[in-house]
Amino acid sequence: MGLANHLCEPENLEAKAMELAEIIASKSMNTMKVAKKTIRAALDNGITDGVEIEAVAFANLFDTEDQEIGVQAFLTRTEPEWKHR
Repeated sequence: MGLANHLCEPENLEAKAMELAEIIASKSMNTMKVAKKTIRAALDNGITDGVEIEAVAFANLFDTEDQEIGVQAFLTRTEPEWKHR
């Protein structure tokens, strides 16, 4: 299923988990919610339907404030300040 994409020594597990949690927490909450929902949909409905669901969800994200914030942050090489909308 490919769920494990990071390996570490047992003594580094907590630090690695916190590092990954900080990366996830730095993203747009709205975008992460959609990503989580589409991953579940692909697992529940199969890859073909999952890809279609993901395409629709991704297209809907283009109408969000966070999309504009993300593009501006990328273009200006600054950290985005997400509105989670």
